[in-house]
Amino acid sequence: MSKPIPNGQYKVGSAEQIAIAAGEQNPVADNNGREGWLFIKAVADTAKFNYHFYSDGSMPITLGNLSHLYTNISLDSLVASSSRPWITIYTKPQGAGDAGPPAFPYHSKIDYHIPYTFNCQLGEMITIHTHHRTIDQDFGYRKCWLSDRQVSGDALQNEEIWYIVVQSDSSSAINTQILVSQFGFITNNGINRHIDLVG
Repeated sequence: MSKPIPNGQYKVGSAEQIAIAAGEQNPVADNNGREGWLFIKAVADTAKFNYHFYSDGSMPITLGNLSHLYTNISLDSLVASSSRPWITIYTKPQGAGDAGPPAFPYHSKIDYHIPYTFNCQLGEMITIHTHHRTIDQDFGYRKCWLSDRQVSGDALQNEEIWYIVVQSDSSSAINTQILVSQFGFITNNGINRHIDLVG
């Protein structure tokens, strides 16, 4: 097991960060100097974060070619179960049998959630990951396998991935606070993407 070498970096306030936030609340730098993007829900509204870390590249990745995803987070305030973020994969619309609404016509959607049985301490950095019970990437944090998988649509292995998103719940309680510091994905044909998020 080894700590991944970064091959991408995005800073709070940059044009790239604003694009990744995709029109939802922009992150801020952490007051305590931790690296990462901090989300704070300061008022009781529908604010959330919605970080689009992958968007249909020039060489598309299929569901079957994806080995796993991971991201490092800290739940600084776990007010309710809705305070837990999750990872979503959307596949490209095909024009027939798409599961998404007309405004966002993805063909399939796969949500990966933190199991309710996982005991996460407030302010503890953890690595959450998909697909496999264990992964090789090691940051020195506890790992949480996102075994709670919810699927909409066909989710066939040959479907091309449209977006990969790390997001929070718009219905989360006031004072929800989440830090996201790294994101990465591994494919079965050797792509090893690791992105550092800088405050």
